[in-house]
Amino acid sequence: MRISFILILTFLAFIDAHAHEKEFIQNDSTYIYRSLSEALINPDKVYRLFLSKSKLDSFPQQIALFKNLIELDLSKNRLKAIPPAIGELVHLRKLNLANNQLVHLPSEIGQLKELVYLGLNRNILEDLPPTIGELQNL
Repeated sequence: MRISFILILTFLAFIDAHAHEKEFIQNDSTYIYRSLSEALINPDKVYRLFLSKSKLDSFPQQIALFKNLIELDLSKNRLKAIPPAIGELVHLRKLNLANNQLVHLPSEIGQLKELVYLGLNRNILEDLPPTIGELQNL
């Protein structure tokens, strides 16, 4: 009886520790979300979202909900377009759109003033919007 009581206490302590660890991870700005559904649980706590190789055919509109996003990796998908809503992610510092099927970028890309990295290799870009010149930190 005493052993089972100790086992139950140990199990409860493990569950509590796991819950605290998960809460810490969700509040950690260095944590990388690799699932859109996981990130949507607490959108204000998402700083880094990597959806590389996710077989995306279109830009997930829910990404606009992540107002604190500083790094977004959508490389190695099948994206043909990026919506104007990308301009709402004003804290974005790194945006990787490499290895997609992009032909154009929206002019709103120029609103990403904090951008220091923009990966566009291996696309089929025909032109760049004039607003790209406003990205002084690239």
